[in-house]
Amino acid sequence: MNSAVEVDSFGQVNSERIGVAFQAGAGDLPIFAREGVLCSEPGRLFICLRATAALNKRSRIVPTLDSQALFTLPGYLADAIITEHGAVECMGTAGRQVLTLA
Repeated sequence: MNSAVEVDSFGQVNSERIGVAFQAGAGDLPIFAREGVLCSEPGRLFICLRATAALNKRSRIVPTLDSQALFTLPGYLADAIITEHGAVECMGTAGRQVLTLA
């Protein structure tokens, strides 16, 4: 289980930066996703985050990661995206929109 700053509608994960401000480094997330999940059966990678930030004024589920976001994980490595509103399975959906934006 890992967290993220934001996730786009294709399941791509930014866990490092909001705008130009760094929130955290990637840490072991990319290594854990690749080695710990894909190489172990039945490994799963859950990305958990609140659906909004900034007192509910900014969605953390965005159409696409913007040019200032850091691309920490591609969508095919995130197994499921989980918010307080539910979960969406992403594994095996590379390149296809998996999250519906409200």
